[in-house]
Amino acid sequence: MGTSLLITLRETFEASLIVGIMLAFLNRTQNREHNPVIWAGVGAGILTSLSIAAWILHIGASFEGEAEELYEGVMMLIAAGLILWMVTWLARNGKQMHAAIEQKMAFHLETGALLSLFLLVYTSVLREGLETVIFLQAAFFQSQSLTQNIGAIAGIVIAIGMAWLLFRGMLKWFPLGIFFKFSGILLTLFAISLIVEGVEELL
Repeated sequence: MGTSLLITLRETFEASLIVGIMLAFLNRTQNREHNPVIWAGVGAGILTSLSIAAWILHIGASFEGEAEELYEGVMMLIAAGLILWMVTWLARNGKQMHAAIEQKMAFHLETGALLSLFLLVYTSVLREGLETVIFLQAAFFQSQSLTQNIGAIAGIVIAIGMAWLLFRGMLKWFPLGIFFKFSGILLTLFAISLIVEGVEELL
């Protein structure tokens, strides 16, 4: 339960922060009429992520015996690689992410490229969604307990609630830097365990 909760909490919170930054920027620059573009991108990103999740689950269910072990091993190693890349990238670029998002939005608004604005939201949400799908599948390979599903749902609900409170100004005391550093350490440990188990599956 703990692993799936950590995954969805971290990934959903990241996605929520990105969307919140975009909506806050539109509000601050008096461009609230473009809010539907943001929400359309969010919806499209979520639907695409769910579709890919269903496809991956279908592919995984088609394997049996040694092929299943090979598939699980490869997916664990892919998930571990993505986690380590994500944690490293955010550690290096996390502080500039807010400004980078606003800079891109300002450019799209100035040029009237609403499709580009939509794609910016869509790809951001889709990236977090795909990471969530891959990481959760690896977590389920480690433990197929029902509590993993409960943890995944709880993480999503908590993350959305945290993001809402944060942008409402009710979590000004919340240490974002510490949260991402600590969750990054936990995810790194998870990635290491995936590498160990993934190699065992392949041998």
